Amino acid sequence: MVGQRRDKRTVIKHTDEEWARVAAMAEVQGVSVARLYERALWAGDAVAAAKMSQIYAELVMAQRLLIGVATNVNQMATVANSTGELPAAAQLEAALALAQRQVDRIDELLHDLPGGDLFRSVKA
Repeated sequence: MVGQRRDKRTVIKHTDEEWARVAAMAEVQGVSVARLYERALWAGDAVAAAKMSQIYAELVMAQRLLIGVATNVNQMATVANSTGELPAAAQLEAALALAQRQVDRIDELLHDLPGGDLFRSVKA
């Protein structure tokens, strides 16, 4: 799909009440109305699309935290390799505990994915 020209177009007409609801949903998700409809199409419905948007944002946050943890652990490993001593064992334990909490949160998010039951048998 990347790089493909989109020359097909759909026009959807709304009443004032419908437009208010659709525009509000798009605003909550931080997307245009067109993107809201596109997400709903691929997710199955608007509620599933909203949930997937929330889960995506949380996964991005978890990813950033895990990158930070990995950086900290790598810095500690560098010091340990050059000095032969493990600095700040308490910091290492805290970093690993944070990583475990993020992994647990990712597990929860995967469980909450709309239609997630369809993917439970997939092995990582």
